[in-house]
Amino acid sequence: MFGWLQKKGKEKQIKNIQEDLISLIDISNQADAYIKENGCTSQYFIENVVKAQEQLLFSFLGPLEIQEIEELVSEINKRSFISEGAEKAINHVIETFKKR
Repeated sequence: MFGWLQKKGKEKQIKNIQEDLISLIDISNQADAYIKENGCTSQYFIENVVKAQEQLLFSFLGPLEIQEIEELVSEINKRSFISEGAEKAINHVIETFKKR
């Protein structure tokens, strides 16, 4: 009866995860480049990476199962350049979500 609603919910969640994951990758890649150039991080990057992680974690809440989320994240990761720091930031969000 409410199959259409669940479908719309999943579509919206997928869109949110895609946008938030790309945002986290972008800021994490910038933070990694800054660290490589300066030998340390900055408060700006710390705050913005954490904010992006929180937003992605929030996007994980919805009708998608963790396996579907991991597949979506893996698919997006294949299409993007991901620094070591970005990979760690993404994995931290996934592991945090699994612990809930």
